[in-house]
Order: sequence, then structure tokens, then C-alpha cells
Amino acid sequence: CNSQLLVLNKVALAHIPSPTFVLLCQLGFTSVAIKSLDAGGVVKADKLEWGKIKAFALVVFSFIATLYANMKAIAIVPLDTFICARASIPIVISVLDYLFLGRMLPGLRSTAAMTAIMLGVYMYVEHDYHFNWVGYMWLGIWYVIAVFEMVWVKHVVSTVEMTTWGRSYYQNALSLVPIVVIGFVSGEFSVLSDLSWNVIGVSNVLLSCLAGLGMSYLSFLVRDLVSATYFSVIGNLCKVGTIAVNYVIWDNHASPTGIVALFVALAGCAFYQQAPPRPAAVDAWGVAWLRKAVGYSPVPSSPSAAAPESAKDRHTAA
Repeated sequence: CNSQLLVLNKVALAHIPSPTFVLLCQLGFTSVAIKSLDAGGVVKADKLEWGKIKAFALVVFSFIATLYANMKAIAIVPLDTFICARASIPIVISVLDYLFLGRMLPGLRSTAAMTAIMLGVYMYVEHDYHFNWVGYMWLGIWYVIAVFEMVWVKHVVSTVEMTTWGRSYYQNALSLVPIVVIGFVSGEFSVLSDLSWNVIGVSNVLLSCLAGLGMSYLSFLVRDLVSATYFSVIGNLCKVGTIAVNYVIWDNHASPTGIVALFVALAGCAFYQQAPPRPAAVDAWGVAWLRKAVGYSPVPSSPSAAAPESAKDRHTAA
């Protein structure tokens, strides 16, 4: 789902150039689908409760902001450019994992992998002949929000007891009203009246809705199993399929040198190994001060929870 949703969104936007409308369709479809499956007893989704709604407030904000900036960026820049930028995210998140989420810093193998990622990103930018400052602006906005979103959602998943379907339902259902407001304020809904609606365009949006449903559930499932850094690495590896499809169906992609650079970065992602949980007695210099400054409470840990965590790490290590 992850690897093809980017392509489906790009195709959908080519037919319906309104990011907020496409997002609204995906959010509404996922919300209705999960609630229907829950009513039929097929899945278990948490009911809306004020305490959980408050816990998901920042999740919803970062989710909407990430998706909107994503849509705006890929409407301008090639998917290869977006994927290359995303490939460097594990470097930033690995430090935040150490500072806030109780992980050790990357080992020698993972450091070498991240060096390869940085090299690939540098090579790509040097040979990007599709440079567009507006596209890169939206890409930069997306990057900052995406880093925050991956770390914060991992914190919420680790501290708020909910089912995976429940988390997906909360995220999508609570995002409906804000995305409608954004659509009207930005004026993007106004373009819908001038569109020539056709079966192909509607079908592409429906396909993106189906992929969005799968992506929403699977992303929360994986976030619960691995660290925030490893989750971002998995997302990068999924983009190999995106590159292949994008190269076949679009003329707007990177040069051969850019493609090589992109695969150098993705190869680095493949060799990344998840850092183990940090022992309670080991802490980063200045972490306590930083947590106090931002008013952050670390994810609570207990001896009973340590064993399952380490077992999980052994299974997910690359």
C-alpha cells in the first residue's frame, strides 16, 4: 500500500487537481469503512472518547499537515525527488529516538548505512534538473512535519491503549472537519466545478481510497512493533516499487544519475539495523534538561515490558 499510494495520489491529482478533495475522499472512505466493519463485528475499533480525542489532537494535526504538504509537493516535484528527501529522515529520527523514545544511538553498521543515505541524497540533489523552489519549499515543510509526526505518533501508540483499527479510525475521522476547513479556506474546492469528470479520474480517486485504508491500518500496526527510526526505514524500502512504477508511467522523473543516487540512498536504508532499547541507567547528555524544557514525559518502561520489547527487536533487526 505504501509503495503505490504515492503513485496513485500523483495520478489522482493529475485528473483532479485538488489535494484537499482527494484527501477528504480518502479520510471519509477510511472512516466509514472502519466503522462499518466494526458495526459488523469484523474488526474492533475504539469508540470516540474525550480522553483519547485529546491524546490524538497532535496526531491529527501532524497527520493532516503531513498529507497536505505531501500532496502539494508531489504535485510539483517528481516522485523521485520526494522519495530521496524521505530517505534521509531516519538520520534525524535516530537522534530523536535516542533523546525521547528510549533507544540507543545507531551502531557502526547503521552509521555506515546512514552515511550511504547522505551520500545518495547529496548525489541526487546535485543532479536534480527538475529543481523548483516552490516544490522544494513544500518538500521542506513536509520534511519538518513528517519528522515530528513519526516521533510523536510512536509516543502516542506506546502510551495510549487502543486497538490498531481504533487508532486508524480516530486519525481519519478526527481529520475530516479540519480538511474541509482547509479546502474552503484555500479555495481548492472551487476548482471542482470546472472539472470534466470522467470514469478514469473517479476510478483513480477510488483506488487511492482503497490504498489509503490499507496504508492507515498497516502503518499503525508497524509503528506498534518497531522504533520510529526503523518505521521510517521500512517506509523508504517500500518506495522501490514506487520508483519502478513511476519510471514506467511518467516522463517526469529523475535522470539516470539521479536514479542511481536514489538507489544508493535506499541501499543504505536496507542495511540499517534497529537500535536496541536504552537501559534505564544509560541516558544521553542533556536529555533531562531538554525534556524539561519542552515539557515532555518519556515513554514509561517497566521490567515486565522489557522482555517482549527485546524479543520484538530481535525479530525486526535487519
